[in-house]
Amino acid sequence: MLNYLSLLAPALIAAAQGVNIGSAESVQAGFQAEPIHQPLEIVVTGDRSTQSTADVATKFDQDEISSQGTDSIGELLTRLSPYIDPEGREPIVLVNGVPIGLDKALLKFPPEALSEITVLKQGAGTQYSTSAGQRVVNLVLKAKFRRVDAEIAFNAATAGGQDGAGLSATYSAIKGDTRWSAEARSNHQGALLRSSRQFPQNPIPFGPTGYIVTPSGGEIDPSFSQMVGHAGLIAIPPEEAQAAYEISDFRESANPSLLRNPDMFRSLKPAASSAGLDLSAARRFGKVSATLSLGFSRDSDNSQLGVPMLSIIIPKGSMWSPFKSDIDLHRPLNSGEPLLARNLQTQKSISGSLSGRLYGVSASISSSFSTSKSTNRLQSQYVTEVDYASSALNDNINDNPYSSAFSSLIKSNYERALSSSFSLDVMARGNVSFISPLISWTVNNSLLDARTRQTEPNDDRAAYATAGAHRSMLATQLSIGAPVSRILGIADSVGDLSFNIKFGRRAISGQRPLWNSAYEIFWSPISAIQISASIERLASTPTIAQLNGQTTFVPQSVFDYTRQEPAEIIRASGGNPNLRGGSQLRRVVSASIQPEFLKLVTATASYRTSHLRDAIAPFPDLTQEIEQGFPERVSRDANGDLIAVDMRPINIYRDVSDEIGASVSFRSRRTPSSTRSSREKSESIGSPLNFGASFAYQATLASRFITKAGLPIVKRLKGGQGLPRQSIALQMNTGTPAFGVSLNGQWSSDAFIGVDANRLRVKPAMILGLSMFAYPDKLIGHLTNRSLAGHWKMTFSVQNLFDRYRQLLDKDGDSAPGYSRYEVDPVGRTVRLTIRKQF
Repeated sequence: MLNYLSLLAPALIAAAQGVNIGSAESVQAGFQAEPIHQPLEIVVTGDRSTQSTADVATKFDQDEISSQGTDSIGELLTRLSPYIDPEGREPIVLVNGVPIGLDKALLKFPPEALSEITVLKQGAGTQYSTSAGQRVVNLVLKAKFRRVDAEIAFNAATAGGQDGAGLSATYSAIKGDTRWSAEARSNHQGALLRSSRQFPQNPIPFGPTGYIVTPSGGEIDPSFSQMVGHAGLIAIPPEEAQAAYEISDFRESANPSLLRNPDMFRSLKPAASSAGLDLSAARRFGKVSATLSLGFSRDSDNSQLGVPMLSIIIPKGSMWSPFKSDIDLHRPLNSGEPLLARNLQTQKSISGSLSGRLYGVSASISSSFSTSKSTNRLQSQYVTEVDYASSALNDNINDNPYSSAFSSLIKSNYERALSSSFSLDVMARGNVSFISPLISWTVNNSLLDARTRQTEPNDDRAAYATAGAHRSMLATQLSIGAPVSRILGIADSVGDLSFNIKFGRRAISGQRPLWNSAYEIFWSPISAIQISASIERLASTPTIAQLNGQTTFVPQSVFDYTRQEPAEIIRASGGNPNLRGGSQLRRVVSASIQPEFLKLVTATASYRTSHLRDAIAPFPDLTQEIEQGFPERVSRDANGDLIAVDMRPINIYRDVSDEIGASVSFRSRRTPSSTRSSREKSESIGSPLNFGASFAYQATLASRFITKAGLPIVKRLKGGQGLPRQSIALQMNTGTPAFGVSLNGQWSSDAFIGVDANRLRVKPAMILGLSMFAYPDKLIGHLTNRSLAGHWKMTFSVQNLFDRYRQLLDKDGDSAPGYSRYEVDPVGRTVRLTIRKQF
């Protein structure tokens, strides 16, 4: 720890002279992710929305903001992202010309708190020592705003099951430079049981005491069939164990009304509940702004894993069987109750920051502390099959296979974890005045300290072991931005030419320090055209969560590509302490055009290539190549059936990809009439429609990786991972402040997974989502002045509008085993109704 403090000390001294230290969020995400930016303060005088029109690329007024129908500023920025930056990069956010910093609570405010949103021209990011091509968005708040919102929401799958409901109440207020908010929420999602869906193969029903079949699945005994009056394929044992059995003892047991559907005890999706409370406040004291946030959340989920069944092979002639052939007796364990998987997590957090501008330098210091407590319980059975021809079960059932005393065969694994995280971020930003006041610099230093203590059972299933982990991380980044053409005074002849460089160092305890660098050039020969190119050499240092995240075990349905069949597995997820740092080389060239005569139309094109060494990545789909590369991550039983997969993050030896992309966005924006009264504007009666549309295309030219040195190359586009070569994203929205409709869609081209005889065709679905909102009081003018009838908002949304799903087809065009409609996507189309009352 002293080593890290010694590294931090120079940065703190430099901060006093104007140095920026990044956030814990950027530390967690790694240098490869864009850090949280804190641009130089824009001096705003007069009206709060005053800004040079020469710097503004586009603007969203109150009518256009309201016509989106979103419930928060954060949701609004997501909806507008295709029009802000079609390439999907996260913008730099200002609030009244001042950087938002760590005050993310503002993003939960209602969009009605905004008077307008302005997007600065591309290239403005240089003055904030960030990427020149990164967009800058200024949120202009109303001087006074106060509102209380109460919301109730209902959601359900149209095929049945997975019903849910949620309640929330929020309070938001703005008074000059002071803001405060509070939010309380509670949500519950019901479980989706397997019995709610149709599958190609129905499970064998069982009775209170189990069921009997033959090992081959045929007729049990001709005498039994004659007695029950039909082909006796299934028999139910008597409810009470006896010393000896006759065929007549099973007569009543064969009654179908006694049978139970095993799918009623198996979850496709768990039941989940969540609750939370967030409080925040922000205020300006002279030249210093302060923020404080408190948070509490509780999340839980419960899954049913099916009734545990013990298979007992009883040979013919045994005293326990009156039948003339061997029988397979399946007895329910745990008194017929299903196995359970339960997860519970509670989290508390507090954060605060101070920021201001002194002697031409913007600086801030922020800190956060959070604690988390989680408990996981997973039930399983450790005996699944017994052959009575060779051995008895155990003394607990006195050798009687029909006994009900089977609870001793169930085990429960409990895992408990306590974790805490502390972060300290120091930032400073200024200009290199002795060279040129146009050159800006930023230095970010972030210190993160995380501790985890996890308790889990030992192999004997009785004693428990406790393990602790402690990691510290220090990240430093220096960014310099220079508008070269403006410095040299040649902007009128060559246009806007800017250069941006970044250098950084990241160190995690137990890992060697790694260095980063990035270079970008931006050129805008005329205002309508922007071109940028960048080269980044980045260190892919694992985050603390990737190293020491709690390991959890969750049941999951997957497709076993090795055996070409579906499998029910236990998936392990969490941190991997054996991860090591790697390196990345990324090159990007992009261009955009926004014609002067079509201000609301933007077109972009880009080319991206990346080369990664020892890349940190999520565990890929378990194809034969992946299982060959990571055999220690895969567990199979004696029959070769897949039973468990460790899907914690891994290092990929080599990874190369090349992509191209293009996009077009368009909006029609009405200029507000100065003759409209304030009441007309607020009621939005008769407002013209606002319309927007965006289209984004991406094509993967190459994508391949090597899992470990010496193993063959896996080509994602040629059967390695089923990666589609092309994809399209579409978004359209239209509306007024009184009502609106939004449509979004995703499409991908066909792909392949596997090779030769095991090659399967992946046919992705085109998924569409539809959302509609309406304010009844704005549509019906006379309701406006009625407090109870007014200020209601109704929102109705549909996800997966046409109920499509991803198909996996064999060479004959038939669905592969385990890839029927609801095995791929058990939920299907969902609908959601939200009713919000504004006070």
